[in-house]
Amino acid sequence: MIRQRMGFYLMVSIVVFLGAACASKKTGPMEMGMQSFEAQDYEGAKTHFETALTTEPENPQAVYYLGRIALEAGDIDQAVERLEKAVTLDEAQSDYHFYLGVAYAQKIQKVSFFEKGQLAPKLKGEFEKAVETDPANVQARMGLAQYYLNAPPIAGGSKEKAMEQVEAIKKLDPKQGHLFTAQIHMAAKEHDKAEKEMKAALALDPTDTDVHYQMGMLYQTKKDYPAAFAALEKAIEIDPMYMSAMYQMGRTAIFAEDNYDRGIECLKIYLNSKPQAGQPTWAHAHWRLGMVYEKMGNVEMAKKEYQAALDLDPDLKDAKEALEKL
Repeated sequence: MIRQRMGFYLMVSIVVFLGAACASKKTGPMEMGMQSFEAQDYEGAKTHFETALTTEPENPQAVYYLGRIALEAGDIDQAVERLEKAVTLDEAQSDYHFYLGVAYAQKIQKVSFFEKGQLAPKLKGEFEKAVETDPANVQARMGLAQYYLNAPPIAGGSKEKAMEQVEAIKKLDPKQGHLFTAQIHMAAKEHDKAEKEMKAALALDPTDTDVHYQMGMLYQTKKDYPAAFAALEKAIEIDPMYMSAMYQMGRTAIFAEDNYDRGIECLKIYLNSKPQAGQPTWAHAHWRLGMVYEKMGNVEMAKKEYQAALDLDPDLKDAKEALEKL
């Protein structure tokens, strides 16, 4: 009996030990970094990936994620450096090429005309490699199509090549294909064609908040403000934390000169969230809130919001001019 008990306890100890070892493996710096990254805790993710590099300096995945984090932080030079290294360490990863292309696309907006000429082939090349490495990478095809559409012919721009990518996207992901085609029509101010494509996307997935949001932006552009409010409200109904739609509800209230109370409510909700990369800053949200109050004739609240915007961003010209006029 004693031997049986000893054997049982030994077995339990081994199982506990192995379980702890497996848990430790699952929660190493790389795994913890990816979990933090997915949760948009970029500072925490950065710490974990840097820790991973202390034991494996040539870990391409850690370098790649650090490049992505630099992109989120707006440190474009650091992003380019990291992502170039990631591609060098592992050329077979489509996403590494894609995000290096994204980094080049952001950098090209901030350099001289001469430097643009040097960067353009690199940008195009990375998107092409991303598609070549993984033909099913929809975002890579979208990036390449955007390049073809926006680049001059001398830099490889081609509407025909862009549409080839669009057709491929529609086959891989019909909904994204319709939405991307709508964006192309929007850029060309072909609003009716854009609306048709968005409705086709919604027919495939009526719960897609991004499509409802894009519909709202389209109707805002067309100055069909009741339809814009309805589309944005639908996005918020599906996802109450859809902050971009919240911000645009306030912006639409300004343009429509209507629905002010809801516009104020949504902008205040936006100000209680942390803007993500690419979203308007808190300073911009305060400025928009000031505009709503000004439209309502509430000068004191408008002044307060304009000042709040300038406290956060003293260089926000629109808020400064608005405050000076009151």
